Amino acid sequence: MAERRAYTPFDRARFQRRLPCGVALGQKLLVLDQTESTQTALRAELDRLGSAGRGLIVLAEEQRAGRGRTARDWWSGPPSANLAVSVAVHALPDPVETLGMHAACALVGAAAPYARGRQLALKWPNDLLLDGAKFAGLLVEAGLAGGAALLGVGVNLREAPPRAVARYPTTRLAPEAWREDFLARWLLALDRRLRQAALAGPGQLERDCLALLRAWAPHGVDEARSAHRGPLVQFSVHDGLTWGFEGARTTRPLGWIERLEALPAPRA
Repeated sequence: MAERRAYTPFDRARFQRRLPCGVALGQKLLVLDQTESTQTALRAELDRLGSAGRGLIVLAEEQRAGRGRTARDWWSGPPSANLAVSVAVHALPDPVETLGMHAACALVGAAAPYARGRQLALKWPNDLLLDGAKFAGLLVEAGLAGGAALLGVGVNLREAPPRAVARYPTTRLAPEAWREDFLARWLLALDRRLRQAALAGPGQLERDCLALLRAWAPHGVDEARSAHRGPLVQFSVHDGLTWGFEGARTTRPLGWIERLEALPAPRA
């Protein structure tokens, strides 16, 4: 049996040195040795703190039963190996359904220096891929009291799930990565994207999301609940995602798309 590697606990001082003081997200940080779910822990803290919880982050050294789209999505690895974090976001984008997209694009920006030529992609709706294998996932819960949303992120920085746990190909981003540096880089990228969208509109987000989705599904997508399939055509924060062949295109609002599958390459 392979020896289990020990990792260093989160260094709050290093993280604070890496995060610019002008970034509201992350200036308040709660680090837990262990928790069932960072989302649940953050919700409890917001209930307790009220308005004083603006911008609060909850980070877990080990997460035992985090929240995801399926029961196996919560795997967080050995203690202190990976990033399991939830963020309270109060300055929400319009529409709020795009928060996860902003967060995904920011994650790609934070991961790019570690990718070293490997392809980064976004699998609909909330999985980040590295050369086709999942290394990160997102979960957004909106509609909280005070107008906040909870943004949960799990990143396989230094460890990937064993095959017995994962239902799909997974990978780790970079064994040498510091969680403190990656988290600060992601929060800065997210803050910049949200500010840019508020000032200049959603154009950059729409272009970036479409490119990342096409990297995942270069031959198009197939909607699981219907016979609608074809190449990805357009991503619009207001109209939704458009795909399909000429004369048979489908547009779905963001909240209406339950599941998409990437189409295989056409046979020669």
